[in-house]
Amino acid sequence: MRALSLGLTLLAAATPHPETPSAADPAAALRAGSGFIATPVFSEEEDRRLLALFDGLRVADVTDGMDAVGLPNVGLMDPAIRPLWRDAKTFRHRFIGIAVTARYVPTNRPQAGKRPTAEYDDWAGDWYEKLSAEPFEALLRQGSALIIDDAERADVGSIGSPSIERAVQERLSACGVDRHVYWDRVHASPAELQALIEAVVVPETWFFRDREAFATLASIGHERWKRAPADGMLRLLSLPSSTGEEPYSMAMALVDAGVPADRFRIDGVDVSANAIASATGAIATPMSVPLVPALLKGLVATSV
Repeated sequence: MRALSLGLTLLAAATPHPETPSAADPAAALRAGSGFIATPVFSEEEDRRLLALFDGLRVADVTDGMDAVGLPNVGLMDPAIRPLWRDAKTFRHRFIGIAVTARYVPTNRPQAGKRPTAEYDDWAGDWYEKLSAEPFEALLRQGSALIIDDAERADVGSIGSPSIERAVQERLSACGVDRHVYWDRVHASPAELQALIEAVVVPETWFFRDREAFATLASIGHERWKRAPADGMLRLLSLPSSTGEEPYSMAMALVDAGVPADRFRIDGVDVSANAIASATGAIATPMSVPLVPALLKGLVATSV
């Protein structure tokens, strides 16, 4: 396989202009790539009329309607997919749109390796502008919802990069300086570095976000507590702790497993000072609570 891959790479490098598929070769079209599912094309006005039908509807209303026409469990997202920004009071994070799906896949191209700074910058710029650009941008219009399908357990080298760039641009504008001056400032000023961190991080979290992990923690914690001396103390670290849901989930899991609250201590650490401040308040939003086991919900206070 390795030799075959190398041979194909050399062939591609030696053939700058790919050949036009031959009609005599029935597999030629498939070798060049083919889409087996035709994509219907609609006008922007048709999009608007369709979206207007969903105005004021809840997700529950739509799923009930799908059930009524014989399409149960069709079109539902995985419950693990959550909004990165949430408004628990007016639900402004809710949106409806026509999906434009972009799929990123891993590359077999070599990484940059160790290079001089200027050469690396050129390599990275070429990568994001030519190899991993955003050609789907031209398809976006009023009413579009961009869906990025990234490769599971793979660093595709693109997801998240624009958001970081936007955060840097926001801080450049706030400081009124160019990139070169800002580079020196962010290294010299802890306050500005923290401001940049706050602009970049996304406090995406909820209670019992990974149930298996907390179940394992409860089991191990209970066993360690039983074997510990009478005055022994379990010490745990939540890193990162975000706005507090993770360490509080750890505490609830341990209490539910029978570990007395005065026999363990949990330290929460996060790069975001704003997240730590929210965690210190110990007030959760309703969006964080759904995965909390029913018997433990009395331990959680939510904001309204």
